[in-house]
Amino acid sequence: MKPLRFDAPSASLFGVRVHSVTLSAALDIVDQAISRRERLQISVLNAAKVVNMRRDPTLRDDVVGSDIVLADRIAVVWSSCPLGLSLPERVTGIDRMVGILDRGNLKNYFLLLSKCYRRSFQRCRRETGVTLTWSQARGSASWVFFGGR
Repeated sequence: MKPLRFDAPSASLFGVRVHSVTLSAALDIVDQAISRRERLQISVLNAAKVVNMRRDPTLRDDVVGSDIVLADRIAVVWSSCPLGLSLPERVTGIDRMVGILDRGNLKNYFLLLSKCYRRSFQRCRRETGVTLTWSQARGSASWVFFGGR
């Protein structure tokens, strides 16, 4: 495992370092990366991914090599309890995206979307009030932010 660049508690679950953070704390980590102009790779862990990582070493390497790994489904949160770990909540991709867009809108971050699904984009726009149109944001599920314009 590579050293953690962000101050976030973590524990090993299914052979993967999973970070014990809330959605708000995850968004703070994204803010830190943007402020420092550092790359941040976020992965999520759910039961299906745990199974698929056993069969797909590339997927496993990608998840294990991420800067932060979040519990995406409640099954991962629940499975941490008998192991004595404390994952406070699941942090879903759509909630994270809405939060990132909302903070980016408040802080005037330049946003580059790639592989964003139209339905997800429309929901985020509704929930955050971001005025970007689909044609402005269309790209070829990752996001890139740059501090300021």
